[in-house]
Amino acid sequence: MPSKAMTTHFFELLNDAQSGIAMQHLLVAQGADQTLIECLSRSIIVSCVSAWEAYLEELVREAIELLKPVNSPVGSWPVFRATSLSLVGRFNTPNTDQVRNLFAEVLGLQDIQQHWEWPGTTRSESRTKLHLIMDLRHQIAHGTRPRPIIPAPDASDYRVFFAQVAMETDVALRNFLIACGVAEPWPLY
Repeated sequence: MPSKAMTTHFFELLNDAQSGIAMQHLLVAQGADQTLIECLSRSIIVSCVSAWEAYLEELVREAIELLKPVNSPVGSWPVFRATSLSLVGRFNTPNTDQVRNLFAEVLGLQDIQQHWEWPGTTRSESRTKLHLIMDLRHQIAHGTRPRPIIPAPDASDYRVFFAQVAMETDVALRNFLIACGVAEPWPLY
């Protein structure tokens, strides 16, 4: 079972992207105008990035609460918690640098990206892909002209990518919390 952040935020929000992908399949099958399909591709990317950002914020909040010591010195836990939650609250643009900084500054996990590899994808490839997706999202969000054209298969692939990188992040943070003395933060998948 994954973290609460994954089950109650990420998967739920990623359903928006999945719905867009299902609609794309219908439009392609019906021979719809390509501009409709491209518009859906852009909305799928925005939905994926939104789910990714919300997941990361909730995951770090969840980890902060799990790190609460049983007998902390007076004042130290509230200060740590308040400072950490403030950093999470200022988090935006979940690109490679921002994600690495969030985990390092708040939790002390120096480079979460070292865990972003799985069969068929290296760490470098996952970082490059996240960078590409974030560039597309910025173009979409900031109204660049001409609008980016994202083929339907790419939009579907981006959804799969975010699901995989989130799972790798979940496992890596779980293992880090265990190393910090948190007994079974959440079960493995």
